[in-house]
This record gives sequence, structure tokens and C-alpha cells, in this order.
Amino acid sequence: MNLTSNKMMNQMQDMLTACMIGDLSKLSTDYELNYFEDQKNYLVKIKPVNTAVQAYIAGMDIYLDKKDMSVYKLRLSETATNYTEYIFRNKKFNSLTDEKIFSVR
Repeated sequence: MNLTSNKMMNQMQDMLTACMIGDLSKLSTDYELNYFEDQKNYLVKIKPVNTAVQAYIAGMDIYLDKKDMSVYKLRLSETATNYTEYIFRNKKFNSLTDEKIFSVR
């Protein structure tokens, strides 16, 4: 599917890409962002403004661990009751010991 020809799919791709690369400034004004915090985490709630996009994705919640600012939990909500949730545990940072495994041949 060519996502650039479908505005709604293009907006969904923009939201997911911005979340995955960690650059929410790439989101357009088509999204409402709200920020919260508790003792352990920051929470970024992203909600599409466009009702056509809301039919497919109600929003995304990104939980950041205050200790290292890494993603602790990611929740992708299709509806108010249907969601996919990812919890990241035993995270390792900069643990690559042999860069040769990423060499292009």
C-alpha cells in the first residue's frame, strides 16, 4: 500500500514513526499531546485529532523511566477498551561488542 496516497494512513505512519524514533517534534498539529508524571515515570499521551484516524487508533501512551529516560511501557490503543501494550524489562544499553555483525557486504 502506498501510504503517501492515503492521508489517514500517512498520519498514522507519522505518529508511529515519531514515537519509535523518539522525536515527537515531528508530529504535526493533527495530534494532541499531553504530559504527566508520577514518582517513577513520565507519561506522554498522544491522541490524533482527525476523526478518520481515530477510527483506527485512539491514541498512544509512552511511559518513560525517570532514571534513564528510556521507554518503560508503550500502549497503542485502537479503541477505549482494545489496546496493545509493550513492557520493556531487562533493558541493555550500548551493549554491542562486535560491530562487524552490522557490516554491509
